[in-house]
Amino acid sequence: MAIIFSYPLISSIADSDRLLISDMDAGNGNPTKSVTISQLATYLGVPSGGPYVPYVDGVGKRITRTEDTNKNTSLGFEALAGLTTGTGNVAMGFNAGKVLEGGLYNVMIGVESGIAATSASNNVLIGRDAGKAVTQGNSNVIIGPDAGEAITTEDYNVCIGRLAGNALTESSIVCIGSGAGRRFTTGSMNTFLGAGSGAWNIASTSNTLVGWDAGHFQTGSTNTFVGALAGYGAVGASTGIRNVGVGQQSLSSVETASNNTAIGWNSGQTITTGGNNSCIGHNALPTVATVSNEFTLGDSSVAVLRCQQTTITALSDQRDKTSVEDLPYGLDFVDSLQPKKFIWDNRAEIRIEEDENGNQVEVEYFSANKVKKDVGFIAQELQTVDDEWLNLVYDSNPDRLEASYGKLIPVLVKAIKELKARVEALEA
Repeated sequence: MAIIFSYPLISSIADSDRLLISDMDAGNGNPTKSVTISQLATYLGVPSGGPYVPYVDGVGKRITRTEDTNKNTSLGFEALAGLTTGTGNVAMGFNAGKVLEGGLYNVMIGVESGIAATSASNNVLIGRDAGKAVTQGNSNVIIGPDAGEAITTEDYNVCIGRLAGNALTESSIVCIGSGAGRRFTTGSMNTFLGAGSGAWNIASTSNTLVGWDAGHFQTGSTNTFVGALAGYGAVGASTGIRNVGVGQQSLSSVETASNNTAIGWNSGQTITTGGNNSCIGHNALPTVATVSNEFTLGDSSVAVLRCQQTTITALSDQRDKTSVEDLPYGLDFVDSLQPKKFIWDNRAEIRIEEDENGNQVEVEYFSANKVKKDVGFIAQELQTVDDEWLNLVYDSNPDRLEASYGKLIPVLVKAIKELKARVEALEA
């Protein structure tokens, strides 16, 4: 069966299983242009499908395909115009796949999509100028205007969205979302998923950035940010490595900070240069932006820590200690402490949220523990008896002093022993 497009209509043809596209000379009925191609191929558009060669008799022009070029489809001016041995290609649009010669199973849709491809195979290039520089690269998926614009011979990339992976010259990179990884050039094992994700990253490795503007200004390696604005960073300043932020706005202020872990909405949001911090839970924040080696569970509203075990195991091996001496603090020190009962009257705190227009704004809030009754010590009073050995008061943030009650256990043990000795002396 043959499918024929011509004017006037051709009444019959000799070759079966061919698609012919031709203009007829109204005077003598001879074709002025004709296309003879292998079976199952479709060519629409002039000169679509390949170069013309003259007839021997000089009447009209003809395109001849070998049996190696089959199952191809082209639609548009000079789409697949240079094809010689390719198979299973689809090109639609002005100059789409224009110089492709022997490529296999490519899909090129859009004005000048895949225009430089010569022997590339298994690519999907959709959109204006999509994959415009691809020459011999294979198995790339490039969808969207100006996406993957610099890819030439690289393979296995996925660039979907306007300017996604625009400067990419590496293989096996995923950039999905408008502007995702738009400046990225080289570096392995990177995934940018979400509009604006990894937009300023140029050359790094092993990053996974998922979410709207996730890791937007980050240029370091081995970071994982999941959630809108997670790891957002600061322009020209965010070079940290090995950070993990999961949750909207988690670690969103990270600059040179490294080795931080934050899980939960707004968790670790204030960290800029501090390292090796962990912030777990909704709005879990460190004491200050530059602190290192802190572990924060939840925000100031957390009232109960639940676990079947009531103790936390800590390193205490003698082989890791030196200058060991008996503790000098005992009963007299305990006698100087002033236990109190009180009602919490927490001062206002500030956190970053998005307003109805998507802008980041400071919002004032109060701890859920406000007005609750409690017992304990006053940090300022503990400071009067504290020293470099006891470290009863944690003052990384001088505006919000914290107490380390667990440090009192060795002191209480020593006090009990002293008291026992006095009782035994009285009983003797």
